[in-house]
Amino acid sequence: MNRFQRQYVAWTAAACAHLAVVGCAHARPVTAAPTGVDGLSGDTALFAAVVRVSIDSNRFHLPIRVDPRPLKAGTDLATPESRVVVSADVVERRRLVLARMGVPMGDADPPPHCESNLSPHVTSEATKGCPKRAALIVELSLGRRTSQWAPPGTTDYVAIRVPELTLGPGGWSATSYEDIMIRRGGGWALVRRRAVMDTD
Repeated sequence: MNRFQRQYVAWTAAACAHLAVVGCAHARPVTAAPTGVDGLSGDTALFAAVVRVSIDSNRFHLPIRVDPRPLKAGTDLATPESRVVVSADVVERRRLVLARMGVPMGDADPPPHCESNLSPHVTSEATKGCPKRAALIVELSLGRRTSQWAPPGTTDYVAIRVPELTLGPGGWSATSYEDIMIRRGGGWALVRRRAVMDTD
């Protein structure tokens, strides 16, 4: 178990007390050229749409960076072990999408010597590796088909977990959202976003 997983276990119980529903929202569909890759992992329009949701939901207006590496479905905290091995082509397509959107890439793994701000003893030594300026680092899981919130017989609803890492000079905190997306008009739109883990 690495240090991120140990910290995750330590504050999971406390985080559950802060669980909150963000509510329903709708976002404009985001379209992209056909990917030529079968399955949701290669759907760049879906990836772009969820990135746009995170940008539009950035409540503290922090600079946003996105890690293009996909996480396993249902992941609430980005760790090296939670990532999915996909073809380099899938990651490259995501990088191109981010470049077209003008969104810089980032690393969702906290840097060395930068502990969670919920650690029992947050000292200057524990945060000496943290960045001087705060930023929001976003990473997306692979999508999974879901019938939740969907009318009977509907198959175009997809759930994606979106762990967001707030990283700053005082350490890091994490919030994970579940975005329910629907295919609409050649792209994807948000049906509902809810917080499923919050360490703030």
